[in-house]
Amino acid sequence: MKPISLFSRIKDRDDAVLVVRQTSIALCAIAVIEGIVAFSLGKDQWLFTGLLFAVPALFVWGFHSKVAAVASLVLFLGNGGVIGVIPFFSGTVDWTRLVLALCGFAISVRAVEATFKLQGRFARTPQEDDSSVGSKGATVPQRDGMLRSLIRRYQEKSSVFNWVSIILPPLLLTPLTVIPFDLGTVFFWMPAVVVFPVSVWHIAKFAAAGQSKRLIRPVLAVCVIVGVMVLLGASRQSADEFGRAIAREADQHCKANGYCPEMVKGLRCLERADRGDCEVRAEYGDYGAKYWVAYTLLKDRSSFRVRVRHDIDQSLILYGSVQDALKEELTR
Repeated sequence: MKPISLFSRIKDRDDAVLVVRQTSIALCAIAVIEGIVAFSLGKDQWLFTGLLFAVPALFVWGFHSKVAAVASLVLFLGNGGVIGVIPFFSGTVDWTRLVLALCGFAISVRAVEATFKLQGRFARTPQEDDSSVGSKGATVPQRDGMLRSLIRRYQEKSSVFNWVSIILPPLLLTPLTVIPFDLGTVFFWMPAVVVFPVSVWHIAKFAAAGQSKRLIRPVLAVCVIVGVMVLLGASRQSADEFGRAIAREADQHCKANGYCPEMVKGLRCLERADRGDCEVRAEYGDYGAKYWVAYTLLKDRSSFRVRVRHDIDQSLILYGSVQDALKEELTR
């Protein structure tokens, strides 16, 4: 029985299989801890983060997937980067999640090394992969582990499993339709950032080789990512139109009554202590993702501002007042 070798040197195929198994279990454990922390603090978004960490870990465990190992590496790198940047805005550091991200990154590095060696230098030949009985009738031990062996046997007998393994991974990107691309969500988008160029390369490779069945997964992945981007754009456009509707209604009230309204489109602004202005915020989006829309009324009620936040660098801002015409600008 080999000792635990999570960070020891990989000398042969047995070592690579053992490291893959141990790193995937460790990554799943980190995902579970992330979920427990999220549940204890009531942070629903972190629950999704834990689920996102668990998916590539399971693919590393079950399929020894190089792509899943790289995706896990990118996810933990992005998560750690976001957690490291947050203190510049909030002044506080979430040490628990930062340590989890660093541990996940270090373990993912080992998973990448082990999966690449397992499918590269220590890959089985077709003869070794197909034969399980030696020349004298002795059984050759299967060294990929029980789960891997069961998956291979079921995959050989079940066309349904084959199609699920082809179609399911790209569909795991569909939750991005409800996550706008922003500083706080950038690590959620890391898998798509990795998958898109890899899928385009695979499309070109398999098309040139005439392997039509292997084209299905990368083509589906590209279609899902493009569809997500289209839906995000449509949702942002709907938020812009909602902001314009608020601005038009408020502007009409300003011109008709000589002062701007405190409530517009069912949203009532609340007084802020810093300048005496009042402001109300709402999230809006018709196609999944929600964007912040803020209506601000100045203290003397002679003018207002509507801001639709696209991301950290860009917002749509509309200005209106009792005397001036409604103005619109896109800030960058």
